[in-house]
Amino acid sequence: MSAIFAQPISINIETRNKIAEILKKQHQQGEYHAELKQIIAIDASAGTERTARTRFLASQADLVLTEMDFERFVAVELVKPFKENLRKKQSLMKIATQKFSHLLEYEVAEVTALQHFIWLKFTLISALLYWHPERPKI
Repeated sequence: MSAIFAQPISINIETRNKIAEILKKQHQQGEYHAELKQIIAIDASAGTERTARTRFLASQADLVLTEMDFERFVAVELVKPFKENLRKKQSLMKIATQKFSHLLEYEVAEVTALQHFIWLKFTLISALLYWHPERPKI
């Protein structure tokens, strides 16, 4: 589908952003997320055509997908089988950490601020899990 709105890149990304908004309103999550991934990919390969606006839209799309990874991390509870759930949580934490770090590369102030806020939540949740008095025995 990326060839449909090939050039110029800025119009391509703007169009895809509008389509993504429509898909979101229609609760078509799979298609919505696919469109967000296309926005990110097109911006990443835009080279000299990359603008502050395309970076902004790509960063917004990436933030949505990164927040989903964060929510998957939070959803895993450290209950029996503890070791299995701990491995799963650690794996999801690694993915979320990498994606949060990547958000800074866009150099978009709004996204950086949100990234820092969510990162603080991430750290707080991790600390609470560690210090929770009802931690399961291994």
